[in-house]
Amino acid sequence: PYDALDLMQELNTRYRLTPVYFFQKKKKNAGVDKNILPDKPVMQSLIKQVSALYTTGLHPSWQSGDRVSLLL
Repeated sequence: PYDALDLMQELNTRYRLTPVYFFQKKKKNAGVDKNILPDKPVMQSLIKQVSALYTTGLHPSWQSGDRVSLLL
């Protein structure tokens, strides 16, 4: 129910939007960081799919806010 990529692509096309999508980088699920881990194949596939169509960026996780080395 949380996979809204098709809807977002449809809206981007219909309204000629040029969004920037951000993906969260984190090492593990803990505390408020509960998204799919970036090393999972399904997440890597999503990142590749989105980055082929749109500008993408890195969004720090709660963990990386405390440990900048996680972003590197």
